[in-house]
Amino acid sequence: MKATSNVVTYLRNSIAASSNPKIDFSQGKYHPIKINEIESSQVLEGTYQVLFEEFWGDMSQDKKDKTTEINVLICPKIAKLDIVESKRTEANLEALTGLFFIPATLDKLGRLAFNKEDGKYPWFPREFLEPMIEPLLSIGSIAEIDTFLSDNIAMLEKITTWPEYLAFIKFFYQFVTSSDFDSESIIRHNNKILLTEDMYIFLDSTINSTFHIMDLYNKLRKDGVSSALLDNFLELKEKPSVPLVENNIAQMQLHTGQMNGEYALSPSQREVMNHMHQLEGGEILAVNGPPGTGKTTLLQSVVANMYVDKALKEEMPPIIVASSTNNQAVTNIIESFGNIEKVGIGVIEERWLTGINSFATYFNSKSRPATGKGYQCTDNQGRLFVKEMESDANLESSKAKFGENFSKYFGKAYVSLEDSRRTILKKLRTINDSKNEFLCLVEEIKLIIGDNTHINEYIRNLDVQIESSDRVAMSARKRIEDWKSHYHKLPWVVRLLSPLGLFSSKIKNHLQQNIESGESRLLKPPLVLNEIEGTYSQLIYDEVCKIDELHKQKELIERLSKRWNEMLVSFKHLGIDLFGGTAVGIDLEALNQVLDSKVRYTEFWLAVHYYEARWLNGDQKCTENQKGKTFKGVLELYFNRLCMITPCLVMTFFMLPKQFKCYVAPNNYEYMYQFIDLLIVDEAGQVSPEIAAPSFALAKNALVVGDVHQIAPVWNLTKPLDTALAISSKIIDCKEGFDQLSRIGVNCSESSVMRVAAKACRYEKFGKGLFLSEHRRCYDEIISYCNDLVYDGNLIPLRGSCKNVETKLDLPPIGYKRISSSKSVRIGTSRQNKEEVKVIVDWIISQFYRIERAYPNEKLDNLVGVVTPFKAQAILIKRELKSRRFKKYEHITVGTVHTFQGAERKVIIFSSVYGSEDGCYFMDASPSMMNVAVSRAKDHFFVFGEMECMDFPSTSASGLLRSYLIGNEIY
Repeated sequence: MKATSNVVTYLRNSIAASSNPKIDFSQGKYHPIKINEIESSQVLEGTYQVLFEEFWGDMSQDKKDKTTEINVLICPKIAKLDIVESKRTEANLEALTGLFFIPATLDKLGRLAFNKEDGKYPWFPREFLEPMIEPLLSIGSIAEIDTFLSDNIAMLEKITTWPEYLAFIKFFYQFVTSSDFDSESIIRHNNKILLTEDMYIFLDSTINSTFHIMDLYNKLRKDGVSSALLDNFLELKEKPSVPLVENNIAQMQLHTGQMNGEYALSPSQREVMNHMHQLEGGEILAVNGPPGTGKTTLLQSVVANMYVDKALKEEMPPIIVASSTNNQAVTNIIESFGNIEKVGIGVIEERWLTGINSFATYFNSKSRPATGKGYQCTDNQGRLFVKEMESDANLESSKAKFGENFSKYFGKAYVSLEDSRRTILKKLRTINDSKNEFLCLVEEIKLIIGDNTHINEYIRNLDVQIESSDRVAMSARKRIEDWKSHYHKLPWVVRLLSPLGLFSSKIKNHLQQNIESGESRLLKPPLVLNEIEGTYSQLIYDEVCKIDELHKQKELIERLSKRWNEMLVSFKHLGIDLFGGTAVGIDLEALNQVLDSKVRYTEFWLAVHYYEARWLNGDQKCTENQKGKTFKGVLELYFNRLCMITPCLVMTFFMLPKQFKCYVAPNNYEYMYQFIDLLIVDEAGQVSPEIAAPSFALAKNALVVGDVHQIAPVWNLTKPLDTALAISSKIIDCKEGFDQLSRIGVNCSESSVMRVAAKACRYEKFGKGLFLSEHRRCYDEIISYCNDLVYDGNLIPLRGSCKNVETKLDLPPIGYKRISSSKSVRIGTSRQNKEEVKVIVDWIISQFYRIERAYPNEKLDNLVGVVTPFKAQAILIKRELKSRRFKKYEHITVGTVHTFQGAERKVIIFSSVYGSEDGCYFMDASPSMMNVAVSRAKDHFFVFGEMECMDFPSTSASGLLRSYLIGNEIY
């Protein structure tokens, strides 16, 4: 636990450091404020009016009227430029270097107040706090801040007024800096840091998104909680690999549920499912999922399988939480769980409750916008979706709908919820038992006939073999008679004296005259009648034995065939036409596909209705007095009940700890450690380890899915600061020790949850973790670029080549439009290329209607996207599309690769921006960016720009792309 405790401290301190940023307010709008304004909590009228105007911007009057207060920051301590001029240059201090920031609210009358609701408190930028590897300047230490906050929690809780807040601010400042708040300098380690008299106030654009994560970290450290999953995740060495699990009958039997009946699992998806069955307590399964390889289908299958398993055992549903860091990733999950295509097997495919449309519930921070998108939003107090579902009116309408659909499906009168529950469970278990019995039969048959032969074909082969052996035996009998007849043609005296060895030459010559073609291999000289007869007698015996054995096999396989046909009839009685009259071999993959779409899909829906019956019957329902409470026992009831009807709970890691936080007593709470059965991390390659790590303590197992070759996390720490935190937390001894953290991925400045999880996974396929191989999104010509660029050829393209189909646009799948330009224009840290913008917009306007006609059944939003490395270029393209009054411009997505993460379009245009003299630094510095950009295109990927900016060596991202583009110019 000691090692884990140190790593927890390190990650917690990384969060603290990134939560207390050094704000560059010199580039924004800031306004002077005097100390007497701060002391009196009254800002001058001219200042607060300007701040409100800045906040309002182009806001509607209605929204302006509703704005009663705004969030502001006060910076009362700024370092003088001449602290020591040579040191300032060395430390690279900025002209306005704020050392202390005070968050507050400001109302329309200019009154300052403490903003307790946001949980934000004054802070010192982490760059100026010890320990540090490459210091700017030192005004205090992390240890002093931690000590102060730990010792003054009660004081924090009691603050309600501005004077109390101001007293806390001054006390805090003096404790950390060892300097008086009114002093004009800070003295630290005999170094004197001079401060200006200036103070500033400006709008607060920071977001304290890590508040709940930090709270869980603090609780973990205080309680010293031991969690097998968290220990596994934070282990500072790579887990040894073990052999992969084979796909066999036993694994097929363990797979019980499939949410999607339209598409069966691919071989690599099934491989993941097989390994999920083998998870032990505290284990992490890492899955590398390149674009278009079916991560969504996989997640649906994992959830469905666990859900059905629990229903079969009559247990509480599994608690499954799917999480990531950005809203786009989690809403992609929510949308996929709400868009389950029906396959036409009747009323069983419908929800038998009213007011529900998805198998996922969204625990988001801002409920109203998400609710407006049709998401089922709630929190751990049962607001919104849960409140509506639990209303008397919805319960009544749900009971009516359930009874009606139950009667339709089972063809009998609805009696009661308990009777329905038992009936549904009985059918579910019958189907699952039939599936397992059928698979046992398959294994028996497979042992006899092998993998790919059909039963009837095998029986026909047996008949052919029996007939052949019978012919051989009959022929042997005939030849014995022939040989005897030929021998008896010799004179009787020759035959009489032959035992004495006389006339042997004559007898030999006589017998040789009777040999037939092919018989020389069976009969060896010298030919003797007795030996000839013995050879043929043995042959007859062997063939008769073979015939007997073949008859036994035939009788056995016919019995098994009879059982096979009886089982197909049995499945039909259960409403499942397994093969639809098609002859099927004993290939396990082919059988699995049938079982996915027919049996496991039906099992999932029966489990849905089983849990709906329990939910309607009031199982795990909170009392009126318990509703809205967060006691541990109440939350257990709440989550068990909610997961009956929505088996996947979706939330960001910023909100996850809050939802599993339990009230114990005033100022006392605890977390539901190891309560979540499965934590699913999606887009794990985009999640920095310190953001997700504490949530692992709340779960038993984790499935981590992502791709390190797509967009990387946004890291908030520099490597020197990260190194300092690792040393101070005692997980490394010196700067050089950080190399080991880099190798295993446990760091906060250059890693991701995907890398850490891969290290902790005991399986390996093309590197640590499993790998989804089958790609179905893009034409082979498009995805081949990504395969060559980052996946070492391990992707298996299954969409096919565009050469094998009649392309709708008669354009190459990957091509370019040359736009001559020598240089792009810098816009701050971004770039623009106006000539490129004009050509792109011209092409879109001239071609969009042609594209629209080519895909008449496709939503307009899914047709064309424009990707560019630079925000400034994206803004210019959007502005140009709008200014040209192109009616469909709202249907064209324009942005950087981050805009398109998880998305796809029929046509992707890549605006490279660079001129011939610029090079392609941004493209070549991050192959993952080009991997994401190209893999968004289903049918066509076109580069618009100056080809000469791209490298000639095909080893770089731009050079490889150039090699794919040559010869494919579009006009």
